[in-house]
Amino acid sequence: MERISTTRSKGLRTLAYAVLTAAMFVAGPIASAQDYQGHRGNTNRTGLPTLSPSTPPLSLPTTYNNPGRSFIRWWDPIQTARISLDTGDPGTLAFPAGNWSFPTSGTSPFAFNFLQNNTVNPAYAFTTTVPALDFNNQTVAAAGSTLATYSFTFSAVGAGQEYEVFLNVPVGPTDTDPTSGVSDPHFPQRYLVVQVSGVVGGPFTDIIDTFAEGGGLIQLGNNGAFTNNVFTVDAVGDIVVTVFNTAPRSPAGGFLDPLADPGNELVYADAALIVGQ
Repeated sequence: MERISTTRSKGLRTLAYAVLTAAMFVAGPIASAQDYQGHRGNTNRTGLPTLSPSTPPLSLPTTYNNPGRSFIRWWDPIQTARISLDTGDPGTLAFPAGNWSFPTSGTSPFAFNFLQNNTVNPAYAFTTTVPALDFNNQTVAAAGSTLATYSFTFSAVGAGQEYEVFLNVPVGPTDTDPTSGVSDPHFPQRYLVVQVSGVVGGPFTDIIDTFAEGGGLIQLGNNGAFTNNVFTVDAVGDIVVTVFNTAPRSPAGGFLDPLADPGNELVYADAALIVGQ
């Protein structure tokens, strides 16, 4: 059997090393030119896809190479995560203005569970209830009554974008007499009438049972009950959340709350929140 000399063996090893090294330099540019996607679409984790040289100049990153409806964040990134509106913020409207009141520092008792992002603004707004017209018209006041609404308008939030919508509901009584040292407390009504408009298929009206759901942030879309409901913004591009002062009716024609006392109960308007999906 032929024996390979040490010199020849070293030469073969050197040749093999040179071939492998050359292969690495050739494969390197090929590998780096490939588009391996990572978490949130790219190494910067921006949630946007990597654009191809063939992508038309006018194509948006959010629509590039979209293989259909998907909720994975790097295919359908959130444009605006959370927007909140508090009482008195730009975009809120009390109508008629004279029908709504605001508690002052001397108010006692004072409702709780309200949100106040800006201490310059009122803690919340309140007005007295009036009868709704009938079961099919819960947002319309009965004849002889004055309808009062408080709206929160989220402007230019993007037609076609999807949002969860929440309303914050304070609980407890409020002193309705502004006279210092005089207290005239009234409780809020049990059922709260709220409407979401500016959305596809809307407007949608919720009748929230505050006794069952309690106060705080309540997600809209299922009459206050637990829901993951998402609203799609219509072509106008605004979402409007409106609180009504109507005491809702039952299918039989009476009040949904048998103990309802329109004129002596309150409706609170505090804050609204939308969360992008």
